[in-house]
Amino acid sequence: ATEDRIRIIPQTVGCMQVTEGTTPTTTGAGRRMQSSMFDFRSGAATNANGTEASWDILIAPEGTYNVCWCGASEGSCTSGNDYSVQLGTLQVAKKRDCEVTDWWVVDECNKVCGGGEVRMKRAITQEATGGGEACPSQSELTKVEQCNMKPCPLARLDRVTLEPAKVYAGNPFIITIAGEWLD
Repeated sequence: ATEDRIRIIPQTVGCMQVTEGTTPTTTGAGRRMQSSMFDFRSGAATNANGTEASWDILIAPEGTYNVCWCGASEGSCTSGNDYSVQLGTLQVAKKRDCEVTDWWVVDECNKVCGGGEVRMKRAITQEATGGGEACPSQSELTKVEQCNMKPCPLARLDRVTLEPAKVYAGNPFIITIAGEWLD
């Protein structure tokens, strides 16, 4: 019927190719040819206003398909050879969630004690396809965690030096303290 304006078939099949030995059966809003070959017929448009029409379509088998159009105005669109216009190809991908690596350390802890930060990162190994769970944003692929939270021991002073060794009023000088745990 003329409601069947769209035909979706495997890419290896031409738009006007007739599929012998199959008969359409109604399934939901559209009709599907029952055979070993996938041959979808659209049924009536879910929305149409004279200048635009749309169809709600659900295709489960993954693959690459030809999308064909039947331009007949009356009583046609029943045979494969009525679909004379190829609208394009359609890639139906398997639904796959995004996959990411485990976290790895990018920058080691910046302090040995007293609370520091470690920067970690992970990478996307598989983008989401077919409506699977989306990948994290770029900012969600890095994180900073606290590390080495144990308090530092008291400072140990080993040596104090002055430069110059003799200090005079009004002249700058440097005090250098050597030891451990001074920060």
